[in-house]
Amino acid sequence: MVGGNKLSSTYKLLVALAGTVVITLFVLNQSSREPDYHQDLGEDANKIFNAIEGINNADNPLLERDHDSHQGKRTPTLNIFCFAFNRPNDFSWLWQNLMHAKPSGIRTKIVIHVDFDKDNSEGWQEQVRIASQLSGSESVHGPVTSVFATSPRGLKATMLEAWAPIRGEYAMFLEDDIDVSEMLLVYAEKFIMAYGESSQKDPTVLGYKLYNQKWDEVNQRFEEKVDNGYAPFKIQEPCSWGTVFIAEPYKRYLAWFMENYESDPMIPHAWSNTWDAKKSAKKYLQRFMWEEGLFLISINFPRDLSLTTPRVEVGTNIKADWIQYLQDRLEVPLLTRANEIAFKDDLHLHPPLSSPSSFSFSSKDLIIKDTTHRIQNAVHLPSKGEQSSVDIMHSLPENGILNPLFYSVEQVLHRLSVRTVAMFQEHFEQFPIFAMNCAIFSAYDESSLRLLLTKRHYPEQEVLPKSVVNGVNDRMTLYALAAMFLSPFGQKSLVIEVQYGLTNRLRAYASARAMALQSSRQLVVVWVSDVHCEGKFHDLFVPPSDVIVVHTAEIVDILHGLPATLVDHYNLMDKDKKDVEVDVNAKKHIYVRSAFRIFSKMPYERSDDIILRNLFQNPSTSVNVILRAYLDSLDVVTVMDEKGRQTMQTSIDKHRSFVTVHIRMLANMTQDVPKISDEDLVRMHLAAAFRVSCHFRYFVKQMSAFPPHTNFFISTDSPEAFDAINGMKEFKGRVFHIDSHNCVSRSVDCLFYAVADVILLSSSKNAFLASRWSAFSETAERVGSMKTIQACDSPPGGWNFKEGQHALSKQIVTYLESQHYANIASVQHALQKFI
Repeated sequence: MVGGNKLSSTYKLLVALAGTVVITLFVLNQSSREPDYHQDLGEDANKIFNAIEGINNADNPLLERDHDSHQGKRTPTLNIFCFAFNRPNDFSWLWQNLMHAKPSGIRTKIVIHVDFDKDNSEGWQEQVRIASQLSGSESVHGPVTSVFATSPRGLKATMLEAWAPIRGEYAMFLEDDIDVSEMLLVYAEKFIMAYGESSQKDPTVLGYKLYNQKWDEVNQRFEEKVDNGYAPFKIQEPCSWGTVFIAEPYKRYLAWFMENYESDPMIPHAWSNTWDAKKSAKKYLQRFMWEEGLFLISINFPRDLSLTTPRVEVGTNIKADWIQYLQDRLEVPLLTRANEIAFKDDLHLHPPLSSPSSFSFSSKDLIIKDTTHRIQNAVHLPSKGEQSSVDIMHSLPENGILNPLFYSVEQVLHRLSVRTVAMFQEHFEQFPIFAMNCAIFSAYDESSLRLLLTKRHYPEQEVLPKSVVNGVNDRMTLYALAAMFLSPFGQKSLVIEVQYGLTNRLRAYASARAMALQSSRQLVVVWVSDVHCEGKFHDLFVPPSDVIVVHTAEIVDILHGLPATLVDHYNLMDKDKKDVEVDVNAKKHIYVRSAFRIFSKMPYERSDDIILRNLFQNPSTSVNVILRAYLDSLDVVTVMDEKGRQTMQTSIDKHRSFVTVHIRMLANMTQDVPKISDEDLVRMHLAAAFRVSCHFRYFVKQMSAFPPHTNFFISTDSPEAFDAINGMKEFKGRVFHIDSHNCVSRSVDCLFYAVADVILLSSSKNAFLASRWSAFSETAERVGSMKTIQACDSPPGGWNFKEGQHALSKQIVTYLESQHYANIASVQHALQKFI
């Protein structure tokens, strides 16, 4: 919103509140784009945030205007905001009644906000004319300023942008479809002076409710009257039809809204949870009041007398058949001066009529109504867990009754499911997938997905049994199922359950991702922490935005329970299945379990190498910290460039000049993987011969063949290997490593160092000395582009990889015997079982 010149609306409003007349007549631009009337609040939220940040109570000179210099006492200011659009007759009626209201004794200013009508209707043009005439005038209550939108904002955005709260000020919000009492401002002043300006301020009070409500729209029932002699009471619910807000808590609300504007806010047991959050500002304020334990102090006049009342008329949102029903529930009689005299004994008590500034009341002892409109002694502040657990399945009123004039329970749930389907279609049309961060995947989304997955919303949708869906505990598993079974395009998924250690998992992941991209499938990675790899995927890397990662095996159990018509299963961990080609052309979802590179009937060449390289270019923050510490430890020197000029070598350039070395020599399998299962232990004995052949002494031979000035970076599973080489005179001062404090376990902390090691091993411009039959060495080789040398020992003539399994098995046993390996029997047992 803008005013008559190019100043921001917030700035002009502040100037107006400071007492300067701002004339906001300007040319209304209708030529350019026409944004959606209910557009997202990203831009609006930024404006709100800027308004909040721009008000610093300690430094803002506007605050000083509210202090009476000779009395030393601050005078409060009431700002009245009137919201209009294209109903000039309704606005005129509101304005006429407001001008007939008795003036208060406190400073009052009026701001009229007129939204933009992209259809340029006659009603809107007349509204603009009326507001333009009023802008800059001095009313019986105070100066008037009009603010016009230059693009459609909607009521929600307009109200959120209207007021930049300043300490000591109050704001009254009036929509153009309400009537106001002639005593409106008198009682607004009473509330402000009796409670807001009290020496005993109640921090739980957000404002004052001027509407005497008889119908509980949140819980869909008539109100139970508070029998306290018509004294005010506190209620934990916002009001759309006349509220005076206090600056300090409302400023907190705007900041809270900035953090939560993308959510669909809910509270326990309320039909208001069915309201559309895109259009309802009240829904957000209601959630804020519930989280913070805040209240409005409400009037409680006899015979439903009120200071404001809505006018129920046929319109866009109200059908003719509903008029009488809604009028009976929503419209209330307005308090007049005659009423006040008739009920003087009741109305004079709370707050007092005469000399309100001489009284000071505490609201802490008032009767309390909570969000269910039940009287309570106090309200319970919800914990973080309680706040995150509110969802549509458990947040409707306990009585389960919704007035049949509107919707049955089934209709409400259907309406919600339709809206959620539309939301997911919108997000599935865009990559990346939107819910990679569970923090933005709300409890509402979760409960809605449970409904969607069990009901058919379009002909091709595959429906899951309720027992299966309701049994899912992990939120991202639920989202993964939604990605698989709710895709509006019928897109199929590839689910890869990765196995074993870090780099075994990564090679399976990279090939699965290459296959998914090649076949236009959604990739779901099942990464379950175990004794082989105790860290989660996102602990180590920033996941690609179009990949869904789950960290429980729930989805595997679900897929195993689905018929073969829906899912193809490939368990490549079976000894005879490792080289099976996956048919990604099948018109079904695919589940693969593997620790190896996966073969596909649709070739993907070596694109998985690129995927691995990209992944290691995006390590987690914890890994980056380790890399920075290592690079900072390198001493840089002045070197000569290609043109013979002196230049300062960077730590990265120095490391790249190193020969990198990976020594995988630990042959004690139970030491390598503590708590390993018996089955996996047997399988790991297959690697014993290659571990023995990669003892560090064989690497020393290869390292000695390089020029004597060559530096080496060493990564090893055995700290004694580095210590031994570093202690050799010929390598003194020429070997480097990450100081991991001998971290060789499979814990997440050690995995940080492992990822950093792969990055450093693969970034050499010189050469890489690798270990044979090591997924770690294989990964570093594939990520990097340097010359790779297999530095381990081998039998005479090399290993018989191409001469059949029997020949290789015999060679492994013979080699271990020559090396005096102590546990040959275990290796023989493994060979018999798996080879």
